[in-house]
Parts: sequence; C-alpha cells; structure tokens
Amino acid sequence: MLFTGNAGNPITGFDDALGDPFAEWGSDSQSFEGFFDLAGLNPPNGSSAQYQLSVEPLDPIWSAEVGPYSPGPVAPSGIFTPIVVTVTPGNDLEQDIYMTRSAQSLPKAQSTWTTPATMPLGGDWVGSFNGYGDVTYVLLAAQANRSLSVAITALDESGNPSELKAQPVVGMWAASDPEGTPPPAFTPSPFNQVVAGMTRLDAQVDATVSFLIGISDVRGDGRQDYHYHAHVLYADSVSPARIGKNGGATVAWSATNGVQLSACSGASSCSVTSDQSGNSVSRLTPATTGAATITATLAPGAYSSSPSVSATLNATKSASDIGVSTPFLWIAQGAGMSIPLTARALSNGTPQNNVKVNFTVVSGSGTLSAGSAQTNASGYATVSLNLTQMATLVQVSACVAPGNAPCQTIYAEPVPLASQNLRPMSGSGQISAVPGFQPLIVQVTDSSVPPNPVMAASVGFLTTWLRPGGTFPAAASGENSPDNSSMPVILQVSQSSATTDINGMASIVPSAAGFSAPLEVDVAVTAGAAS
Repeated sequence: MLFTGNAGNPITGFDDALGDPFAEWGSDSQSFEGFFDLAGLNPPNGSSAQYQLSVEPLDPIWSAEVGPYSPGPVAPSGIFTPIVVTVTPGNDLEQDIYMTRSAQSLPKAQSTWTTPATMPLGGDWVGSFNGYGDVTYVLLAAQANRSLSVAITALDESGNPSELKAQPVVGMWAASDPEGTPPPAFTPSPFNQVVAGMTRLDAQVDATVSFLIGISDVRGDGRQDYHYHAHVLYADSVSPARIGKNGGATVAWSATNGVQLSACSGASSCSVTSDQSGNSVSRLTPATTGAATITATLAPGAYSSSPSVSATLNATKSASDIGVSTPFLWIAQGAGMSIPLTARALSNGTPQNNVKVNFTVVSGSGTLSAGSAQTNASGYATVSLNLTQMATLVQVSACVAPGNAPCQTIYAEPVPLASQNLRPMSGSGQISAVPGFQPLIVQVTDSSVPPNPVMAASVGFLTTWLRPGGTFPAAASGENSPDNSSMPVILQVSQSSATTDINGMASIVPSAAGFSAPLEVDVAVTAGAAS
C-alpha cells in the first residue's frame, strides 16, 4: 500500500489531466511493492495476541476507489492458506506470504526503445509484463498506403482472457522518433473492444518507414501473472492484386453436342470464377442441329455432391432462317434514344449475303431509320429504332424479303422508375495507391425473377472526398473507441450522371481529385427509386 500503484506509461503518458504526475503518491522504491504495514493493532488483553492472516481479492464493485490500483483492482495469483501469527506490544514482526501455484514469468526477448524486438513470425506471440515499468517494443517495417491492427488480449495465469490482471495499452511511433515522443497513434485506455480482455489499435500508414509498436500496462505495472496474447494483422502485399469482393467461386461449365461457350473462349467445357456479384454468364453458339444440355456446377470436387443446374438448347436449320440479336429489350420508361436492331439471315446454318430484310413497327410508338436493310457477308442487317419518351410496349418484326417469311419479333418493354433496381457489379471496397482506382460499375435491372437489364436508365453518382478521422503524419488511429475517434473532414463533393447500356451497366472511375493520401472516396449511387 506504500508503493506507487499507478506511475503512468510512455504510451498514454505519466501525468493526469491536470498535469500532475500519477506517481506523486507513494514510494517509487520497489522494496515497497507488495508490502503491507499493519502497525497500530491493539491487542485486546494488553499483552500478546494471535491474529490470522488471509488473502482475498478486492471486489471491483464495492472497492472501485480503494487503494493505489483504483480503478481496476488486480486479482491475486495462486492460493494462500491462512496463517496465524503471535504479536506483542512494542515489537515488530515480519511475515512473508507465499502464494502456492502462482504464475510463472513467460520467457521474452529483451526489448528497449533503441533495441526493439523483431516482429515474431506471423505477427503472433504470447508475452508478459514481468517487472514494474516493463514495456515491450517491437519493430515493424511497413509500406505506405497500408492499414494494420494490433490486438492485445490480457490473460490470467491459466491463459484465459481477463480484465483483472494486466490492462494493456498500445502505441505506435516512427522508429526515428526520439524516445519520449508522444505516440502519433495510440489507445487512450485499455479494453476498447467488446471481446473480453482485448485492446486494439487500428492504424493507417501513409509513409514507407519502420515503426515501433509499444505495449505496456496502463499503470506501468508489471507482475509474473501479467500475461498477454499479441496479434499484429498487416498485409505487405497480396497476390493476385484484385479479386471479386463477393465472387471468386469456381463454376464448371460443360455443354454437349458441340455447343461453344463464350465463357470457355469457344470451347465446350472449362472452369471459371464468378464475378463480384457471384454471377457467371456464358453465351451459347450451337455448332450442329439437335438438343444440347448446358450444365453449370459449383466448386466441383469441393463437395461430395456439388450443386449444379442444367438447361437445354435446341438448334434447328432450314433453307431460309432469320434470327435477331436482341429479341427482348428492357428500356427505362420515359427514355428517348436510338437503338440498333440487328437480324441475321441464314440458309442451313450458312450466313446469306446481300439478302433484303424488312423491318416493321407492329405496335407501340416508335420509328425506324429505314424500312429495310441488306445483309453483309456475315448475314447481318441493321436498322435503328428511334424512341421518344418511351411509354408503352413496342414490337418490331424482321422478315426475309421478298415474301416476308420467315420472321422474328423484337420486343421493347418500358420499365417504370419504381421497378428499377440497382446492384453493384465491381469496384466497391477498393484500397489503392492513388491514382489507381478501377471503375465502379453498377447494373440497373427490373423487378423480374430472374432480373432483366434495363437500358437508358439514368444513374446518378454523388462522390465525396474525405480526410479520414484521426489522421497522423506517420499513422492514423482508427480504433473503435469514443475516446480516440474524430470526425472525417469533407474536402469536396461532386455530382455526375451516366446512362446504362444495353446490359444495364453504368460506371464511374473514382479519382483522388488532386488530394494527397490518406484519402477516402465515397460514391453514393442512385437509379430510379433505388440507391
């Protein structure tokens, strides 16, 4: 009780909010650590008396402000069997108290500010604060535009998380900083996570430099039962450089009857990965007539019975055939645009050159750029459908002249704003050295199941450039603690828009807008009633 209970530490400081040193009360001599003076006892009969001594922990609820360890009393280590001592007035009696099965110190590499320890393999280790004022310093070489987390979990002598032993705090400095420099990034208090016994520092690195990571008890305390589990999460480089945020699943495609798959570069089978939205798409090109089975299998070999889906494609041919590239079009209601319509004339599967194809608006409001067109060497003939404030279903027929047979119908269906949905396709959640962002791509679809892509939909992009909260020249603290948080600074806001293509896609390429890192770029996207 005579020893300094809280001397502070080099991470959160050695002085209180008034500038007074924590260690102004009590002795700094470690000979008083764990020493209790029970002078003043008054034997009941005026002569010698016997007293039983026992040890028990302070209740943190009833004893929150008791003694030099307030707040946060420390649970004793080991078991103490009560003993009886005999005392007489005017005499002193010293009694050592031995705790059986108490904690043992963990071996640790010696580390100081000038000679820090090397980061353990995997960034994971178990250590302890063995003596009073013990601080662990670990060296980490980090690159610019990286983020890292340092998680310290206090353990008891049995290796279980505990908040009644050490109370760890974490700080980070540039290795070139003079000793005694306040850390640019630190945790102002221990146990800032919902995980029992955990203190975590999240930092953003904006310069390629070596850092010192310091770990200490918030009181500067140290005992053999002050164990901790440390884990540093930091990625110096990744390979491959980009993967789908939500995709990446392996899909095996296969087709019978010689059907060519675009996903397989024209082959009839292959394995590909899904996109960021978990989709895998392939166009089908039949090579011969007859029925073909198309099968997509999820992660073949990963399951005892891998999930799969199948569909059938029937291919026919005759002396005179016609097909259209886009038999169904979904267009944003109210849009005005010109859409190319393409038909292909074939004979027994062979493209027909210089064949006249007649196009006619069968129903709905729309005009054609021409009533007919001649096929090219590949059998294709194209005209444009002009729409003004698209409101109702438009049907266009394409027929082989001169007999207008055979024919194919093209349907253009309006999609109201209320039925337009928005989904991210790729580019969200990027972390990149600026300038180096990939396009942010979204898709507008209707409410059908499965959904259909909506073209000519207006998509709005609201881009906000922010300076993240808690930014420091060497590292930025971003821990989830109300004591160590700051609001981000909005640097600039800009609006732009785009129109979706025939696949319902619209995109924007985020930029740094001339601002230096670290920088956060937020893009809010709206289309129809969706956002």
